[in-house]
Amino acid sequence: MKRTSRHYQGTVQFSDVGDVLWLNDFREQIFQTNKILRKMGKNALRIRLALRSPIEKKTVYNWRTQTYHHVGYDFGGNVIGGINNARKADVYVYERYRL
Repeated sequence: MKRTSRHYQGTVQFSDVGDVLWLNDFREQIFQTNKILRKMGKNALRIRLALRSPIEKKTVYNWRTQTYHHVGYDFGGNVIGGINNARKADVYVYERYRL
């Protein structure tokens, strides 16, 4: 799949220890960068994890068709169960805007 966002940094597999360590180091780098940016009076950065591949799916009942279905995402496209139920995540870095 071709990435079109310039904010995309990579994909993290939560089962891979190296990926989790990379994510922790990356978060620390953004934290240190934000300290410098705030001192300069500029907007800080924020990290967004777009969760992918739910581990367990939830069973829901469709009252129109009178059937049960297994879903892994909610109405907004988020993984049901949050980060604890995701196999991997895409990492994005955005500029945090102040109002």
